[in-house]
Amino acid sequence: MMKTLITHFIKGFVSGAIAILAICIPLSIAEGNLADMAAAHFLLAVMVGGITGLILISI
Repeated sequence: MMKTLITHFIKGFVSGAIAILAICIPLSIAEGNLADMAAAHFLLAVMVGGITGLILISI
């Protein structure tokens, strides 16, 4: 059970991170502040990925 939980969390983290990066990197480049936003986007990806992982677990 614990291994499944961790696997789902990692899958959720990765899919969430990819989705956030796909949206945020072009926006950052357009705004010209990629370095400033990188940390915020990483934290956002962690949060979204964690939530996605929890949703996947409950399905």
